[in-house]
Amino acid sequence: MTSQLVELYRSAASRHGDLFAVDSAAGSVTYRELFADAGRLASELSGAGVGAGQVVGVTAPAGAGFYPLMIALRMLNCPIVPVPPGPAEDARLVRLGAAWRADECGQWPAAPRLTRLDGGGGTSVVPPEVVYVIGTSGSTGRSKDVPVTEGNLAAYTRQMAALDRCRPGDRIAQNYQPYFDAFFDVVVLAAVGAATVVVPAEREGLLVSSFCRRQRITIWNSVPSQIRYAARLGMLEPGSLPDVRVGEFGGEPLTEDVVRLWRSAAPSSVIVNSYGPTELTIAVAEYVLPEAVAEQDPVGDEGGIPIGEIFPQLEWILAPAGDGRTELCVRGAQRFGGYLDPRDNLGRFYRGSGEMLGPVELPLRDEDWYRTGDLVTPSPDGLRYVGRIDDEAKVRGRRIDLDEVRRQLVADRRVLAAWVTVVDDRVVAAVESDNPDGIDLASLDLADLRDYARPVRVVVVRRFPLLPNGKVDNVALRKLTSDG
Repeated sequence: MTSQLVELYRSAASRHGDLFAVDSAAGSVTYRELFADAGRLASELSGAGVGAGQVVGVTAPAGAGFYPLMIALRMLNCPIVPVPPGPAEDARLVRLGAAWRADECGQWPAAPRLTRLDGGGGTSVVPPEVVYVIGTSGSTGRSKDVPVTEGNLAAYTRQMAALDRCRPGDRIAQNYQPYFDAFFDVVVLAAVGAATVVVPAEREGLLVSSFCRRQRITIWNSVPSQIRYAARLGMLEPGSLPDVRVGEFGGEPLTEDVVRLWRSAAPSSVIVNSYGPTELTIAVAEYVLPEAVAEQDPVGDEGGIPIGEIFPQLEWILAPAGDGRTELCVRGAQRFGGYLDPRDNLGRFYRGSGEMLGPVELPLRDEDWYRTGDLVTPSPDGLRYVGRIDDEAKVRGRRIDLDEVRRQLVADRRVLAAWVTVVDDRVVAAVESDNPDGIDLASLDLADLRDYARPVRVVVVRRFPLLPNGKVDNVALRKLTSDG
C-alpha cells in the first residue's frame, strides 16, 4: 500500500534533502535526515514486535520526535491514533483494537517507549488504509472516532499543492497537537513546499511576536482565539511581524477583532480563513481576505467573514434546515467513510439530490452527502458561516437563537467573548473579561432580549477553558454554568 505521508517525505528528501524539515528545541533535522531516521525507526519498531497493519496509539506532546515516528508507522502501514499523554486514553485505544501505545518522548532521535496494551491487539475496527484517527469530542464529551484514509489525505494534498502557498525556505509555526487534525494541515503544507515546521517549546506559541521574530516564521497557522489571547497578554505588538507573509486561521470562526489584531501586527501578510470539519479531512474551503491597511477598513460585513468557495474536487449542496436556513452537505474524495462506531453515522448523512434528500440506510455509499451541521449562506465572496444547525434552542416551547444572545452579551465593551447554552429549560451563559469582578448579571444590558431568552445565570471568567487542540471546552463550560 502506498502511503501518502511516506511518499511526501520521500519526495521532499529526494528533491530538497538538505533543507530543514523540522526545527525544535531538540535541534534541527533535514528532510534527508528525517526520512533516514524514520526508516531506521521502522526497522526498530518491527523488531520490537510492531506488525504491519497494527493500530498504534501515540501520545503526542509538542515534541519533534512525533515526525519520524509518524512516518515510520506509515512505512509499516500502521494506522495512528494520536492521544494526549497519560493512560486515560488506553480504554479507547483497546476499543479500537490498538496493539500498542508509543509514548513519544519529544527528543530527537530517541526511539519512543512502547507499551503492549492489555486487551489490545484483537480485532481492529481501523482498516490498514487509515492514516490517522481523530476523536471529535469537543461538544459531547464522548469521542466520535474519525478515520482519515490514504485516499482522503491524498486528495487534500493535491488541493494544497494546487494552491502553491508554501515554498522552500518558508518556516511554518506548528501550533497544533496531533490529536487535532489541523496538525496534519501543517505537515502537508510543509512537505508539499519543502518548508520547515517550527515546533514551539511548551507554551512558546502564545508569545506570538517574540516567537515569530526569534524563529523567523513566515507562515503562521493557529486557531483565531490564540491571537486574541496573545494580544491580551501583550504578546502581539503592532508592526511586530513584518516578515510573516501568511496568517492562516481555522478550527473556529474567524472574527473581525482577530483580523484587525493580526493586520496591525503583520501588515504585510495575507490572511486566510480556512474552513472544514474533521470528517472532510482538514479543510474543504478557504477565503483569502482582501488587503486592508487602515484601521477603519472593513474586514467583513453584517454576514461575517466568508469561508469562501468549496474546493473544486468536492461536491456540495445546501440542504433545507427549516426557517429558511440551509445546512452545508459535502461529498467527494475528502469525505471520510463514516465513524468507526456505526451508531455515530445515524443522522449524519443524506442520500439523494435536490429536494429528494433522505436519511441514509447503512452501509454508506460514496455518493452520500456528509451533513456538516453548519449553517451557511451564499454570497458574492463564497459561502458564509452563520452558525450551527443546533444553535437554536427552545425554552418553554419558545425558540431562542443562542447566537443572538451571544451578540447581545459581547455588545458590552467589558465582555471579550461569550458562550451560551440552555440548562434545565433556562438560558445560562459564560463570558470572558479582563475584569471578572467588575461584571455581574445585573450590570449587563439585556433589555433587547425577550424575557425567556435572557440568561438567568452568567459566569464570568478571565479565560474560557480550552481543549488540548485550542478550541473552547464546551463540556467544561456546560458544567461550570450548571454548577454555578
